[in-house]
Amino acid sequence: MHRSEHDHDLHAIALEAMARSLVDQWATDPFKSGEAGMCLADDEYDAITAAYCSGDPIAHFQATDKAIRRVLAELAEREAEQELKCRQREDRRRHEEDRAADRAEFRRAFA
Repeated sequence: MHRSEHDHDLHAIALEAMARSLVDQWATDPFKSGEAGMCLADDEYDAITAAYCSGDPIAHFQATDKAIRRVLAELAEREAEQELKCRQREDRRRHEEDRAADRAEFRRAFA
């Protein structure tokens, strides 16, 4: 079994690190950012519009970046959870294969 299956703190740390990495990667991807832009809440749209209307490009960028990163974080958290589960299954499979090979080798050595 994967270490993080028994240690909930380690599991949370691994998920957070994976999700943060995905957000950083996706934030530079125009497709993912555009996809996230379609999932913004009404108050986020309002904040972005207000910042744009203020004429302050820095405020507009910050409002947009904050909203996009929030959506990307939600998407990344879901994807990281799935990826971690997949890695855990793969680790368990490899562990079982190794154990089976060890048992077979033991049988051959002491048969």
